[in-house]
Order: sequence, then structure tokens, then C-alpha cells
Amino acid sequence: MLNSCDILFDEDLSMKFFAEHIGKSINIILSDGLEASDEVLTDEYKKKIALFINDFEIWYGDVFNAIKDYFNRKGISITLPDDVELMKIFVLFEQNEQGLFGLGFRIKEEQEHGCGLKIEVCDSIYKLIEIGDFDVAFC
Repeated sequence: MLNSCDILFDEDLSMKFFAEHIGKSINIILSDGLEASDEVLTDEYKKKIALFINDFEIWYGDVFNAIKDYFNRKGISITLPDDVELMKIFVLFEQNEQGLFGLGFRIKEEQEHGCGLKIEVCDSIYKLIEIGDFDVAFC
């Protein structure tokens, strides 16, 4: 379980955490387009990031199902968790805003474009707001 003190971005504005639910390390990237990337991060901001990471098992199932539905509508069958690989989590919100995260996935049957989603967080409620190619995750 991560605490706010565990949220430490390096000079490239990234950090890693181990996602036990999927058994791999994931990169978290603080978008360099944010003012937050040039600011000292507040404890409250880091808590929002830590909570999102700690709630991985809560939102990941919904995300996986959304990806399956999205690709099934495109005629691409995603049936196994191994067909989808979370590569990066992008922090897309300023310190004074509600949480917004982008998730970038490698898709076994769509390696050229991958998949990207955005999740909005408000009071520990996770809402998928956009899905598309990988670049959705960071734009």
C-alpha cells in the first residue's frame, strides 16, 4: 500500500510501482504539460495519486471490460487478460483539480495503435470518460 511519501517522481517525471493484481511494474508519468511538473507536489496531490494506485483492483476490472467491449465493437476479440497489458499511467490533473488519469495499454491483436483510456476520479468514484488509441491516455 502506497502512502503520499512514496510518490516520488524522478527527473524524467516518472516513477514505478508494482501492481500485485497483474504481477508487474507499471510506469507512472506526471505529464510535463502540467504546471504541477514544475511545482513542489503537495501532500494532498500525492495522496490522490497514491489512492488511485492503491485502488488498482477496484478500477482495473471495469477498465479491462471497457477495453474488451471497445475492441469487440471493432471486430477484435479480447478474451484473456494476457491479451491486454497496462504499460503506463499518466497523471493528467493539476494540484488544485479532481483526479484525471490516462492509462496506456498494449493490445496483443492491435499492437500498432494500442489502447488508451482516461479515468476521472471524484470522491473515490472512478468514471471512464474516453477510450481510443494509446494517445488518448496522454492527450
